[in-house]
Amino acid sequence: MFNFIASNESVNEGEKTFLDADSIAAATTLTVERASDYAANDFLRIGRRGNDKSELRKISNISGNIITLAVALTHAHKDDDEVVKLFYDQRKLYKETAVDSGLYSALTGITNPKTIEIDNPDGTLFEDSAGSASYRYKCTYYNSQTSVETALADAVAVYGGDTGAYCSIDDIREEAGFGDNARINDGEILKMRNKSTNEIDSALKLVYTLPLSYVPEVISDICKQLSAGRLLFKQYSGIEPMYEKLAKQKLREGRDMLKKISERTLVLLDADGNQLARVATGKPSGWPDSSTEDEDEDNAGGGRMFTRLKTF
Repeated sequence: MFNFIASNESVNEGEKTFLDADSIAAATTLTVERASDYAANDFLRIGRRGNDKSELRKISNISGNIITLAVALTHAHKDDDEVVKLFYDQRKLYKETAVDSGLYSALTGITNPKTIEIDNPDGTLFEDSAGSASYRYKCTYYNSQTSVETALADAVAVYGGDTGAYCSIDDIREEAGFGDNARINDGEILKMRNKSTNEIDSALKLVYTLPLSYVPEVISDICKQLSAGRLLFKQYSGIEPMYEKLAKQKLREGRDMLKKISERTLVLLDADGNQLARVATGKPSGWPDSSTEDEDEDNAGGGRMFTRLKTF
């Protein structure tokens, strides 16, 4: 698995103005200080770049300083929020056709081109399930309205890197029930997956040789549960008791499975039914490992399950 994050660059930004009045969620119009620099079918960034409530919208028409949007706003925006023209609304990812060939073709099997995630401070996230450190990638800008694309030759070539991902971003979205929720950006889900991957590896390293030569379905399921649980907990803790309870349930189920693996009562098998390579039996002082911290917001009630030689 390879993650490619196409950063949100200022080179894609044009004229800037500011809202001249508050806009409510679900509004289809914006009142701005100056609309003369914009036209129908232009794309706008509403809000600061990387802000979690920033939005990308296309202009339907303009009357004076009132801009009508093709799609209603998801969030409310305050008077004086930035409104910036974007020359392109999507990024398109290319992969080298062969190692060191210097020839590139658009990546298939994923959403490509992909709408720019302007609410993600890191940029727009792509995942290549067949990615490796041997291939180079390039990413262009693409305008879905005009089909204009920046030159592939001008894009910087970047070598891929294996991430060791146990499940995809889309898998976590579905597990958390956020499949159609545009408010949750991929960058936020990636952070939750990274934390869950670290927790899984902390448990696995006591029993199995890392990195795993094969990722069993049970590990993918654990990663989905832990990541979705973290995501739900962050979104709803202290706000929606039902979803907070669901978050803790997913975290508990994922950690119960990890405990079985660390206790060697659940065996990990490869695609041929053979047991994955194990490490020598050790004597851990805690689980998932000796460095596990106590309960906090990130682990949502996790923490060390036991400590050796502790007096109760």
